[in-house]
Amino acid sequence: IEFHTAQKQKELKILDLWRCHSITAKGILQLCNLNQLTDLDLGWCNNVLAMTECIQTLVSSCNQLQR
Repeated sequence: IEFHTAQKQKELKILDLWRCHSITAKGILQLCNLNQLTDLDLGWCNNVLAMTECIQTLVSSCNQLQR
């Protein structure tokens, strides 16, 4: 996902990135602006490493995230 896309889609509620092998921790952090996000699928996104803490940051920023 490109930075300008995440900036313009602040009211996005559902995002399916399943098997998106090109997304990285940097890309996940760009999603932190999507504070209306309720459903996010990052299954099989192999370049997103939990040790980078990007997932924790995203969950903290998107407080409406349910899945």
